[in-house]
Amino acid sequence: MYRRSYAKSSTNSKDELRTPAFESLSIEEQKLRSSLEEKVRTAFSSAGMALIEINELRLYRSTHLSFEEFCQDIFGYSSDYAYLKMGFCRKKLRNNWLRVFSLGLICLKSYIYLESH
Repeated sequence: MYRRSYAKSSTNSKDELRTPAFESLSIEEQKLRSSLEEKVRTAFSSAGMALIEINELRLYRSTHLSFEEFCQDIFGYSSDYAYLKMGFCRKKLRNNWLRVFSLGLICLKSYIYLESH
């Protein structure tokens, strides 16, 4: 999953295996990495939401016969990749909706309790 850099061995033999060596990051580099990772996550989520809307409203229909053709032609996405992004966002939305619903039930129960006492 992670790309590794490899330290060269002390001998010049091409047949010897190299050992993985990770380089530590400075505090500034760690902050930058964290910020950039968040941008990638956000971009993935934003793209998934946009794809859901394009698909549900059939906004591709003026130029393409199918959503899958549209994704391949316009973005270079396979249908699997497009649906992966959309599925991620749907799961995220569903989880957020469940949290809001649960919070609403708690508030409603509290209100009912306060009204009855």
